[in-house]
Amino acid sequence: MKSTRTETSALTVAPRLEMRPMAEGWVEVHFERSIADAIDLYSRVGTDCEFQFFARVTHSPFIDNRALKVQGLRELRCYKAIYIMDGEPLGTCSAESRIIAIP
Repeated sequence: MKSTRTETSALTVAPRLEMRPMAEGWVEVHFERSIADAIDLYSRVGTDCEFQFFARVTHSPFIDNRALKVQGLRELRCYKAIYIMDGEPLGTCSAESRIIAIP
């Protein structure tokens, strides 16, 4: 039988994302995988209103190597993530993390 503390932790656990801008608009996204198999990463770029599923990620760091929407101009990128265990979401979604992607 699992303890209540473990069950509660599994319900509330959320990834913590750390990011670093790289050249060409790339962004390096770091996370701790914890007890999960992977994270589902969601992204929003610039003035987009909605987060979109971006990738299922199993190793950290993950490199977002999308080109800038407008070559030579900086752009805002926002990310959220949720842990994945046995193909299903685990816990809650992370806080929104923001970074400026640079040319």
